[in-house]
Amino acid sequence: MNLLHSTFRQVFSSLSMRRALACFIAFAMFVLITHRSLAQDIANITIEPRMDQSQFLDLLQKLQLSHEEQLIPNTLFKDYVSTITALQNQLNTQADTAGRQRLAQALSGKAVILPADLKDLQVAVLEVTRQGFAPADRALDDLLSGLEVTLSQDALTRYYADLPAIHRDLYLQPVQAQSNTSEYAGEGVDVIALVNDARAPEGELASLDPASLSSILNDYETTLDQWLVAHYPEDRTGRLNARIAAIRRDSDAMASEERARINRWQFIYSLNLKTVQQIGDVASAQIGPAARDLWLARFDHECFAWMFRNRKPDRMMAWIARQPFPTDVLQQAQTVYSDYTSNRQSLARHAIDVILRGRNEFHRALYSMMDPSALTDSAPRSLYEELLRNSGEQTALENDTAAKLEALVPADKRSALSDSLRGPALPDRRR
Repeated sequence: MNLLHSTFRQVFSSLSMRRALACFIAFAMFVLITHRSLAQDIANITIEPRMDQSQFLDLLQKLQLSHEEQLIPNTLFKDYVSTITALQNQLNTQADTAGRQRLAQALSGKAVILPADLKDLQVAVLEVTRQGFAPADRALDDLLSGLEVTLSQDALTRYYADLPAIHRDLYLQPVQAQSNTSEYAGEGVDVIALVNDARAPEGELASLDPASLSSILNDYETTLDQWLVAHYPEDRTGRLNARIAAIRRDSDAMASEERARINRWQFIYSLNLKTVQQIGDVASAQIGPAARDLWLARFDHECFAWMFRNRKPDRMMAWIARQPFPTDVLQQAQTVYSDYTSNRQSLARHAIDVILRGRNEFHRALYSMMDPSALTDSAPRSLYEELLRNSGEQTALENDTAAKLEALVPADKRSALSDSLRGPALPDRRR
């Protein structure tokens, strides 16, 4: 509570009442999200890397093995699953011994623990995750090395060709799981997977000559694979250390882990951006500038998926478009919605530029729901305030558009519109 008070007082002294309140709310949300995230962590200790059955079956399909040739690989995978299951049970037992149940009760308000003791308990439970790193690595190595010795020369050639894809799948997956949070900025993006999506029948790269991308993608795959194999253990450890530093409120450790995280992000993002721009140039030459623009937008949406979630105006417009309203009403609604999407895109682009500047120039991962007390330098704090203003403008745009769309709906249909907004969310827009 003292930290909240001092943070608010510091921000209040340098900002207007409204902007200080926005910062205070952002920090309160940061604390809430941190507790929710920890509650998810303690539910089940995460093991990584971890190959699941669908990934293994996909690998077998690419190896083109006969039914008989699959017998030993399938046995190896069953042994792997048994090893991982036993490891999961062992880690869960260790977490219970470390006080997981007591921690869960404290976080849910069912038990009272002193703040210092709560921190120690949180760290003790999270530290159990670290005990699974080496066993998980050995289990995966045993599976893949055992698979290698069973393969024919042709299958082995296919295996080595697919190994970088296996690494991307396993090593980027834990990072991709964070793509719905505003701390994410494309750390887990796989450009090859992005190309495959864009080359679907309705995709912007559908008519592109695949051979024209071979050299670009081969270079990308080789460079990324070498980096992932070398730096995945560091990334895995860094993500855990950052969580623990945040719980302990160890500012030096938090700053150190953030710098290391940004360094890792810079390599991935710069490699991805360079490759995406090269592909965009090829698309522009073969298909046209519009294809390039759609492709670049796809990359932005993949890096900042949380920024492009479907919001209230998107769901309202989808409902309106399905109704038998007069043509003029539908046209007016489409005009309102088009203005909204254009303005939202501009605001999103500005927010992305601010986030990238924060990371590249100041080695700070900025987002509107972060703890502002950590921003002691004026330049990154100014960027953070810019993000807050941008977030407010996006909210105002959303509310204004929702009001305009609702005004176009006949009064006797507005309750049905409201009911539709309480239903399942629409799939997020990709481009």
